[in-house]
Amino acid sequence: MGSLLTLFRIILVIKIGLKPSYGRSFFFYGSATRKSNPSGVPDNIKFISKTEWEAVTPKIPSNNLKIKPFDWVIISHTDTGSCFEQIECSLLMHRIQTMNMETKGWENIGYNFLIGGDGNIYEGLGWDREGLRTRGYHKKNLEIALIGDFESSEPTVDQLESLKKFLKYGVQLKELDKEYKLVGERQLAITNSPGLRAYNVIRTWDHWNNTRDENK
Repeated sequence: MGSLLTLFRIILVIKIGLKPSYGRSFFFYGSATRKSNPSGVPDNIKFISKTEWEAVTPKIPSNNLKIKPFDWVIISHTDTGSCFEQIECSLLMHRIQTMNMETKGWENIGYNFLIGGDGNIYEGLGWDREGLRTRGYHKKNLEIALIGDFESSEPTVDQLESLKKFLKYGVQLKELDKEYKLVGERQLAITNSPGLRAYNVIRTWDHWNNTRDENK
């Protein structure tokens, strides 16, 4: 079984173009099965912590958030391949973190949370750190990315349902204001993110705000 799992991970590495980085072996990223949720996280939310997908510890931590609860939520996409299993998504999470740190020069992965095609919520910067993706808006906004490229492809049903549940959970935690406003990254920056297909879905949801400048 172990050799088959290693072979599967090698195939995934080739498929998504991941390379080893920071002196760690990519054959051990992400568990094959999801562990139980951290204390307090409802069972209907599938949460994968940074420890579980084995995030690299940044050399410089990103800034702590000073304004809570969040009153805006920015939805992005990662503009990468999609993933549909936890092992594959964990490997892709590492690739995204590596690209953000090495290519973009950011302190860490750019998003507070990411959602895979498997419906799992992958912890990025978490609730207490400023997002790094949407510069100029990151000091008071929660940044959530759908893993994939959704300009011409649809997000999975699990992905969208998990996003809805997670936003509701954020309100219950009082991390999100109960009157929070929801926007797509393309409203705030020159980008197609979160992709037209994802954008056309989330703009029909409650809390949607058709703004392009009030969030500054």
